[in-house]
Amino acid sequence: MNVKSVGYAYLAIALLTVLINVIAAFTRPAALFDEYVFISILSELIILMPLMALLPGTKSGVLKMLRIKKIKPTTALLSVVYMICCYPIAISMNMISLSVTSSRAVEMVTEEIDKPFALIFFLSAVMAPVAEELAYRGIVLGGLKTTGRIFTPILVSGLMFGLNHMNLNQFSYTMVLGIMWGLLVEASGSIFTSLICHVLINGFSTVMAFVTFDSISQIEDALGEMTQQPGLYYLESGLVLFVIGVIFLVPAMLLLKAISLNEGRSGCFENIFRRKLPYERYKSLFTPALIAGMVIMSAFVIGDTVFYLFF
Repeated sequence: MNVKSVGYAYLAIALLTVLINVIAAFTRPAALFDEYVFISILSELIILMPLMALLPGTKSGVLKMLRIKKIKPTTALLSVVYMICCYPIAISMNMISLSVTSSRAVEMVTEEIDKPFALIFFLSAVMAPVAEELAYRGIVLGGLKTTGRIFTPILVSGLMFGLNHMNLNQFSYTMVLGIMWGLLVEASGSIFTSLICHVLINGFSTVMAFVTFDSISQIEDALGEMTQQPGLYYLESGLVLFVIGVIFLVPAMLLLKAISLNEGRSGCFENIFRRKLPYERYKSLFTPALIAGMVIMSAFVIGDTVFYLFF
């Protein structure tokens, strides 16, 4: 596997995403399945299927590529604390995005609230985290790192993860979380650390949605109140939270170093941020296929924002 194969796989994901959105716009999958459940499952399959084709043929090769490695209980605990430290910066990006768009997370609850809690919890806090972590912190990040770089692939895989959500609101904070989780996986050497964080954050959001809202009308009222707030309110609140988030990044980085040492990966944390040496030569990171895939996904995000602002 190399960066070219990752680029082709991501382009395939983008094209399949376009296809499924066109099909969903003109057909009624709910005639056979619940539409929300159908789209949720299909979306995760679209992410995984092209990337799974890149996996090596041996069990040891698969485990190595996906970073499937046991971690110490103390590493799991430190990862949770790390996630808490990263939360303010993610929330700040969410708030800033609300100055120009709506909260897609709250809108999604209108489709979830009338369904069994166990089903929605499985889709949001089990299936989605497992599929997305294997894809973006496993296969994609591993493929991009074959260029010889470490930090830049973490940034790019986080960007790709954010674009996969296809709207500005979710893109803004999932990109940040994707980068922070990429750093966590690189420090720990295991995908289980980012998976723990992803499961917890999605699970917490799902539980809070079901605890907070009892009916669709309550959600619609909440959305109405949110849209009545001026954009400047969200921008100012987001900037304040951003400053707080930057401050919390200091203990977050210290936790990454502690996790690296705890897993016996001395020097791995420092290696993430080291400068390129004069004699080092890196392979190209951005291939035509990867750029094309990112342009397609970006078009979805931009189009969705324009539609919200003007229509």
